[in-house]
Amino acid sequence: MERIMKGQRALLEEVGQSPFCTGCGACVNLCAYHAVHEDHVITLHECDIEQGRCYAYCPRTPTDRDALRKLLFAAEDITPELGAVRGYYIARAADEAKRAGAQHGGTVTALMTLAMKEGIIESAIVADDGPDLLPRGVTINFPEEIARQGKSRFVVSPNVAEFNALAWAGGRKIGIVATPCQTLALAKMRARPVAAHAARIDQLKLVVGLFCGWALSWEKLRTLVLGKGIDPKHIEGMDILPSQYQMLQVYTKQGTVDIPLDEVDPACVREACHYCPDMTAEFADISVGSTRLPEGWDVARGWNQVIVRTPLGEELLALARTKGILEFRGVPEGNLDRLKKASLSKRKTASENLAVLAEKGAAGLFGKPDSPGQPVVSVYGGEAFFQEVLPSLANAVRDRANMTVVVSNAGGRNMMGFTPNPASGVNAVDDRDPHADMTARCEAVGAKVRIRDPFDLEETRAALSRMMKEDGVKVLVLRQSYALSPEKPEKKEYAVSISETLCLGEKCGCNRLCTRVFHCPALVWDQDRKKPRIEEDICTGCGVCSLVCTTGAIVRRQTASA
Repeated sequence: MERIMKGQRALLEEVGQSPFCTGCGACVNLCAYHAVHEDHVITLHECDIEQGRCYAYCPRTPTDRDALRKLLFAAEDITPELGAVRGYYIARAADEAKRAGAQHGGTVTALMTLAMKEGIIESAIVADDGPDLLPRGVTINFPEEIARQGKSRFVVSPNVAEFNALAWAGGRKIGIVATPCQTLALAKMRARPVAAHAARIDQLKLVVGLFCGWALSWEKLRTLVLGKGIDPKHIEGMDILPSQYQMLQVYTKQGTVDIPLDEVDPACVREACHYCPDMTAEFADISVGSTRLPEGWDVARGWNQVIVRTPLGEELLALARTKGILEFRGVPEGNLDRLKKASLSKRKTASENLAVLAEKGAAGLFGKPDSPGQPVVSVYGGEAFFQEVLPSLANAVRDRANMTVVVSNAGGRNMMGFTPNPASGVNAVDDRDPHADMTARCEAVGAKVRIRDPFDLEETRAALSRMMKEDGVKVLVLRQSYALSPEKPEKKEYAVSISETLCLGEKCGCNRLCTRVFHCPALVWDQDRKKPRIEEDICTGCGVCSLVCTTGAIVRRQTASA
C-alpha cells in the first residue's frame, strides 16, 4: 500500500490545528514532543524531522483504508458495510459478577481476562476512570484486575499513548481495548511504515475494539454534569439508552440522573467524531458493542453483539465458548442488517460533514480553531521582576485578570553579569543589603503564589497545570540558583553519565531532544559518534537531563558529598 510520510509540522497543520484530532494518543510517547493534557494532545516542542512516526500513525492523516484492510484481513472476509467479518454473535460474560461490574454484557472484560490467563497476552491496556471524569490508559498485568475497569464514561482515554510507552519498554505480549480511531492508528502501526520500530509493534498481539457512535468532550461533559448538580467524583457509570428513549443515564452514589440526549448531542460531542466514518472498530481482531433484542432494553443491556474479524479473534471466541467464559444466544432476525445500515449511516454523515468543511476551503478545513478559554501564561527572569513584573501584577490584580506568571528566582545575583537586584541581599559594591522578598511582594499586591524547584520537573508541571485552571492572578516562583552564579554550591549533587547501551543516538527517534531542544551547554552532540556526550568540566550536576531523556539513557547518581 502507498504510504504518505510527513513530519510533525504537517501533522499540526492537517490535524492538530483542525477539528480532526481524536485524542487517541498515537503521537504521544513516541518521543518527548507531544503529551496528553486534559483531553487534549499538546505539542511541547517543535520537531523538524521530515518523516515522523507521529504523522505515519495518526488515524486522521491520509489513509487508504481499503488497501489497509486488504493488508491486514482475509480478502474473502471483507464486507462493504462493516469491514472484515468472520462471524457475528450475541454474547455475554457467563460470570454474573463480571456483567454487574461491566458495561452491558461484560464480554470485553471476559475476553481480555481469558486472553491473559491463556498467555495470549501478558499485559492489557484499558481505560481507567481517572480523576474528575477524565479517563487515562493504564496497563494491567494481572487478570483479576481487568474487571475493575469495566465501566464507560464516554470520554476518550488515550490508550494508544499507553501502548507506545509499554512497547518502548519492550518484552511484552500486549492486548488493548480501543475505540475505532485507536484501532485505525494501531492498524497503521501494524502496516510497519517505519521498519526500524517493527519490533515494538510486533508486541501488539490482540486488539479488542469498541463500537462507538461518538465520544464526549471532557470539558463540556464536566460542565454539563456540574450544571445538573452532579459531583463528578460521585459518578459510578453512564449509559446511552436506545434511540426511542433519547436519554443519557448517569449513575451516581445518590442514584440515577436522566439527561435528555439533545443536551448531550451535539453540544458535548467531541468535534472530531463528526468526521469519523467507523462505528464498529473495523481494524480490531474482535469488535464488541451494545445490542438490541426483541425482549426490550432491560434484557438487551445485559448482552453484547460481537464481530470476529481475524483468525486470532475467532480462536479466542471459540476458547471462550469451550471454557464456558461466554454465553451465547441466537442472533435475532434483522440484527446484522440493522448494524450494517447504522454503520453505513455513520460513514455517510462523516462524508457529508467533511464535504461541508471542504467547501469552506483550506482555511476552513485546516484553520486553527478559536480558543477563547486559552490560559494566559507569562515567563520572566528574576532580574526583570522588580522593574517590569511587579507593577504589571498590581494592575492585573486590580483589573481582575486571569493569568499565570512564572518567575525565575535565583535567590542571588542576576544572570546578566551577576549584577545584584533587590532580592540579592547585597548592593552594587557587594555590601550586605536588606533582602527584598519576592514572594511577599507578590502576595502584597493580591497575587496567589506557589514556590517550586524547577529541577523537579513533575512537581513543577503539576503546579503550573493546577494554577492555569484557577481564577485570578497567580505567580509561580521557580527557586534555584543559576548555573554560573556565585551562590551556586561548589559540589555537584549528581554524577551524570550516558549509557552506551541504552543511548540509540540518531536511531532514537527523539530528533536529538537532549541537545537540540534541552540546550544544556554541558550536553553536546558528538558528530563523529552520532550520540550526545557530557562535558564534565561544564556540567553542574543538576541531573535534569536524566529526566528529559526518553529512553533513560542519561543516568544520574547522587554524589557522596550531596
